[in-house]
Amino acid sequence: MAVLAWLDPGSLQFELTAEFRRGFLTKMTSLDELLKMPPWRRQHRLISAHDALLELGVDGGVAWLEKHLDQTVGPEWGAALYRLRAEWRHIDRWLKLDKLHCIAAIDALDSYSAAKPPPNSDSPEMPKGADPLKINTALDSALSSFGNPRIEKAARHIRHVWPMSPRKAIKVTIPTPLQKVAQHLFGKEEDLFEQWETSMSTEFDPPSSSLGVYCSLLSFADEHDAVAIVDWKESGDNIVGRVRKLKSATGLEVPWDKIDVRDAETLEAISAISGEASKFGKMMVCLDQGNDDYPLVFLSDDEIRQLTDLLNSVDDLPDAVVWTFDPDEDWQTRKPKSPAANPANTMIAKQAERTTIRSRTSTADETERPQSLPWYWWVLMVLGFLFGILWQAYRTN
Repeated sequence: MAVLAWLDPGSLQFELTAEFRRGFLTKMTSLDELLKMPPWRRQHRLISAHDALLELGVDGGVAWLEKHLDQTVGPEWGAALYRLRAEWRHIDRWLKLDKLHCIAAIDALDSYSAAKPPPNSDSPEMPKGADPLKINTALDSALSSFGNPRIEKAARHIRHVWPMSPRKAIKVTIPTPLQKVAQHLFGKEEDLFEQWETSMSTEFDPPSSSLGVYCSLLSFADEHDAVAIVDWKESGDNIVGRVRKLKSATGLEVPWDKIDVRDAETLEAISAISGEASKFGKMMVCLDQGNDDYPLVFLSDDEIRQLTDLLNSVDDLPDAVVWTFDPDEDWQTRKPKSPAANPANTMIAKQAERTTIRSRTSTADETERPQSLPWYWWVLMVLGFLFGILWQAYRTN
């Protein structure tokens, strides 16, 4: 069974590439096919039955989910309820029905609360027919009747997003160097600094370290086009569309529409854009925060040195958190040709070193590679696989 679960595409959705996962899991699955699956597989394939549920309408789709909810209710059921855009009358009914439906309804409500707020709003859109009073009252009842750690954790987040009264602000100390970094990123829009400070002090989990403050700053700056945070596998065209809107790109006469990075990998695309910007006195810079994404901004050489000095003066931040993209670097192998030529490229060398270690391509690691599994492990795996098939056939019949 464990082997079959490992082979099931539904349980591998976080291991597959985004493109394959999108194509595989969104393949249409009928509701009849879904009911023939064992419970452990059914909940993983709920996403593929989304279109079939939509054909039933919101009421019909919610009724189908309500009738066939599994005993081992996973977050997929709440996600399915959210994707149907269930109204408050549906969620409120589930919250009072029984513990399993309550958990799924809480998951759906948590998904609503985690959505991106609409324009000119500080909080996400609530389910149709809901208001903070109704939501908080229903949460009180659910916690009293069916409270468990899973419900309590989700309820804390939901209450924070839609509180009964204004959120309580918690004072967050911003190191002086980070204040200067923020003021530099926000430029002439001085009100953005106050907005960031207010937003950070009312977060669900306000930062308690300099690194937390720095990450909060980059996240807020990303929302206001002061920084563009792109994924490590972002497409070249999306990167161009994102960075051309940056405040730091204002005045750069870069021929954005002529930059052809459609087939380029992420670092190659960023490097190409940086090369074009360098013709106008700025370079593309990554304000590294220790994640696998790239917070990007255009800076001049003087600005790079200033921000590097400011960030390096903060005690509990990583060293050299500012690094540039040199068009002459060999991004195919992620290994810079001459990182020492530019002090700002220190992080590139570290990034390449980490990648080399992960891929175990260095000569020093060759002797440390784990040996292949003994033959008897392969025999056990095959036997386990066959047993899983027989067990599944027995369960099905």
